[in-house]
Amino acid sequence: MDLSRPLWINESERKHELFWLDKNEITLESALNFNASIIEQLRPIDLSVYPDLGKTYINLSKIFRINENNSLLVNGADGGIREVFLSLCNKYQAVILDPTFAMISVYPNNMRNNYLKVNYELNDKKLSIDINKLIKTLSSTSKPPLLVIASPDSPTGNVIDIDELNFLLKNIRKLNGIMLFDGTYALYKSYDYMLEVIEIIKNSKNALFTTSLSKSPGLAGVRLGFLTGSIDLIDKIRSIRPMYEIGSMQSRIIEIVLNDWETCLKTIQEIIQNKYNLEELLENSGCHIIPAVGNFSLFKSNQKIDFILNQLCYYRKNFKSDSLKGLSRLSSPPNAFIKKLKKSIKE
Repeated sequence: MDLSRPLWINESERKHELFWLDKNEITLESALNFNASIIEQLRPIDLSVYPDLGKTYINLSKIFRINENNSLLVNGADGGIREVFLSLCNKYQAVILDPTFAMISVYPNNMRNNYLKVNYELNDKKLSIDINKLIKTLSSTSKPPLLVIASPDSPTGNVIDIDELNFLLKNIRKLNGIMLFDGTYALYKSYDYMLEVIEIIKNSKNALFTTSLSKSPGLAGVRLGFLTGSIDLIDKIRSIRPMYEIGSMQSRIIEIVLNDWETCLKTIQEIIQNKYNLEELLENSGCHIIPAVGNFSLFKSNQKIDFILNQLCYYRKNFKSDSLKGLSRLSSPPNAFIKKLKKSIKE
């Protein structure tokens, strides 16, 4: 069991002459323009003083219908997942889906939590989780289960619908377990879906919700997110928070973003449209598309498309998971990439 974490100095730098479409980062032109407008509104004082986070929590409450009593600012959804495992890991046995966000398995592994996995299955050209198998696994844990589930998930793009969410929560309550719901991609299902999930989670004594601004509107470099849910669980996690959850610069950025939330929602729709435009090009070039909700496309590639993509961008291929074997993934691209891909396909 490898308990180490990689050193950044050993990581290869990505070349700027290629499009970066391998990590589900947002590089759409309008999103970058929005980021430029954020930078213009930052002030020198934001670098010099400690944050006033009371105002930040008020801004969160307006958009996500939460309050400081039942929420906690974190460094991206990754930070939320980490805080949950640090605070609760010893009392629960983790149950995770596979494949999913990598850190969901890294934390319990490195904390020596004997976690269990339930694999995604590819049936009728669609990736999904067998809910009955998941319930059976939850019932087999040696301690109360800690189910960590993302919806939509990455890299599968699978969505847990509201009825499935309520069914899972009902069973977790019976087992005195906890659910941690990762909603990083929830806005790609819809804003209403995200709000409904948050409402269900915060009214449950056995559930937590985490999300990030990395994928919506596209602030991966800022590391911003929050946890919300059961007040009792949030209180336990808050007891070991640092002096300030985030810095003044992060606080100022989230204020700017939430004050222009309509632009964020519009940007997400543009990202989804570019995803569809990309998938149409790939499908017309002989690739098979796997339905997936999120800012990425899953597809079965071919030799011609692989050759073109290797010249244009970084992208994911050669997944190790059985359910994704032979599939590739592209982040939803900027318009400039679609233009170049279209030209390369015609040549």
